[in-house]
Amino acid sequence: MYSRAQQNSIIFVPIIAGSLSSISSVALIASILRSKVKLHRAVRRIIFGFCTYDVVYSIALNLATFVAPKGEALYAIGNIGTCDAQGFFIYVGYLGSILYNVSLAMYYLCTIRFSLSERTFRERIEPFCHLISIVSSLAIAIFLLAKKSFNLDGRERFCYISATPKECLYNDDIQCERGSKMSLSYALWFSIIPFATVFIIILLSMFTIIIATVVRQKESSDRWCISKGSDDSDDSDYESCLMKVLTWCFGKKEQTGSSNHEARTDNPDIDISKAPNRPLIEKLDQKYQPKSLPTSSKNEILRTLPTTSKNERIHSLVASDAKQVRITQVSSGNHVSSLRSSGRSNASDPHAFDLKKMRASKVVVKKELTEEDSRKLAKSINSVHDGYDEELQILRTSQAIAKPKIAPSRSGTQEDPFKFDLKVVRQSIRRESLVTRLNEEITPKQGTSLRTLHRSTKKKASRPKKSIEERASLQCLLYISTFIFCYIVPVIQQFVMYNKEDQPIFALALIGVTTIPLQGFLMALVYTGPYVRSIKDSHPEYSWFKRFVEVIKSGGDQD
Repeated sequence: MYSRAQQNSIIFVPIIAGSLSSISSVALIASILRSKVKLHRAVRRIIFGFCTYDVVYSIALNLATFVAPKGEALYAIGNIGTCDAQGFFIYVGYLGSILYNVSLAMYYLCTIRFSLSERTFRERIEPFCHLISIVSSLAIAIFLLAKKSFNLDGRERFCYISATPKECLYNDDIQCERGSKMSLSYALWFSIIPFATVFIIILLSMFTIIIATVVRQKESSDRWCISKGSDDSDDSDYESCLMKVLTWCFGKKEQTGSSNHEARTDNPDIDISKAPNRPLIEKLDQKYQPKSLPTSSKNEILRTLPTTSKNERIHSLVASDAKQVRITQVSSGNHVSSLRSSGRSNASDPHAFDLKKMRASKVVVKKELTEEDSRKLAKSINSVHDGYDEELQILRTSQAIAKPKIAPSRSGTQEDPFKFDLKVVRQSIRRESLVTRLNEEITPKQGTSLRTLHRSTKKKASRPKKSIEERASLQCLLYISTFIFCYIVPVIQQFVMYNKEDQPIFALALIGVTTIPLQGFLMALVYTGPYVRSIKDSHPEYSWFKRFVEVIKSGGDQD
C-alpha cells in the first residue's frame, strides 16, 4: 500500500505531464491549420489525427481520481456517470493515438522502403489508416461502456477497464457490483494485445527503414566506385587506355615539342622535326585545319555623326562581318554606292579593318531635301541616336525581349497556363513575406557577440548535408523513439503485474504515469525540430522557447 505522499505523487504528476502534452498537441494542431500546406499532405493528416486523440486522452487523464465515485479513492468527488465518461474518453484517446502511431510508421515505411508516391499512399492506404483508428477505438469503447467495464482501476489512479469491487476479479466468492469477472480478459484483449501488436509493427517498421536506408546508401556509394576485377569495367578500362594513348600522342607531344624548343635554344644539336609521330601530327593538322574564319552579320551599331550643314547627313555603319564593311547614305529615296575599299588596310589580309579610317570618310548628299523630308529624317536620326546613347534603355529592352513568357507557377492551370488566381497569388505573397522577414532577421542584432555568430556559422558549415531520404528516415526514427520511450515502462509494469493483486513498485508506477501523457509534447518537439534547428542557425541569440513559438506562429515545418 502506498503512503499518502506517494499517492499524491501518482495523482498530481500525471496532471502536470498531461497538461503539458495537451497544450503541445493543441499548439501543433493550430500550427498545422495556420500553415500554407494545411492538411494537404498525408503526414500532416496523420499527425493531426494523433494530436486530436492525444488531446482527448490528456484531458481525460488530467481529471485523475476527481471524477471517481465519492468514497472510492483519494479526492474522489464524482459518480458512476463521470467515471464512465472518463474511462470512455481515456480508452478512445489511448487506442486512437497508438493506432495513429502505426499509421505514421506505415507512411514512412511505404515512402522510404517501397518508394510509394504521396498520391498512391493517399488513395490506397491512408483511408484504411483513418478508418481503423477511428472506428475501432469508438466501437470497442462503446462495447465496454455497454458492459459497464469502466470503473476505478485497481491502482486507484483513474477510471479504466476494471470491476467494482476490485477484489471480485481475484476472488471467486466475491460478486462484482459493476462490471464482471471478464474485465481482466477485456483488458487483455482490448488493451494489452492491441498495444503489443502495435509495438511489434512499429519495431519492425523501424528496423526495415534502417536497413533500407543503409542499403540505399551503400548502393549509391558503390555506383561511383570502379571495380577493377569485374567484367563490367572492361569498356571503361578500354576507354581509359584509349584516352591515355590519344593524350600521349597529341597532348603530351605538344608539351614535349615546347620543351624541346626550349632545349633547342640552349642546345642547337636537338631538332624538333625528329620527334616521334611528328608526320602523323602534321597530317592531322592539315586535314582538320579550318578553311575560313567564322563570320557574323549581327551586332551592327549605327552611329550618327551630325554636321553643321542642314542638308548633309553623315552615317557610318560599322559591321562585325569582316566580309562587308560599307558606309550607306540615309536619305529619302537616294542611295550612294558603297565604299568598300575605305575600310580595308591591305589586300593581303582581307579581314583587316581600320575603324579610324572608316570614321574619317564622309558621304555627302548631293540632292537638296525638302523641308518635310528633312524633318522626318532628323526625327528618325535623333530617335536612333538617342536610343543608342542610353545603354541602360537598350539593356532593359533586350532583357524584356529575351525574357520567356512562362505561366505563373502557382496561378496557372493545365487548361489555361496564364490564368490568374488571386487567392493563390495572395498565399504566395504571404509565403514570400515570411521568407523575407526571416532572411532580414539573419543580420545579427545588437547584443549578439561575434563569438556566438562565429560558433554558429562554423557549426553550420561543418554539418554534413543530408539527403531527403536520410532526413525522412531520421524523422521517422524520432517518432518511433518517442512512442517507445513513453510506453516501454508501462509495458514492463503491465507484464510483471498482470493477474496480480499487489501494487507495483512505486518507482515504476510513477515513471509509467509520467511518460505516457508526455507523448504529445514529445511529438510536437519532433515535428517542429527541423524548422527550430534551421532558425537556430540564423538566430543563435534566440532561446529554444522563442524559436518554438515562432515555428508555431508561422505554421512552418520541414516534413
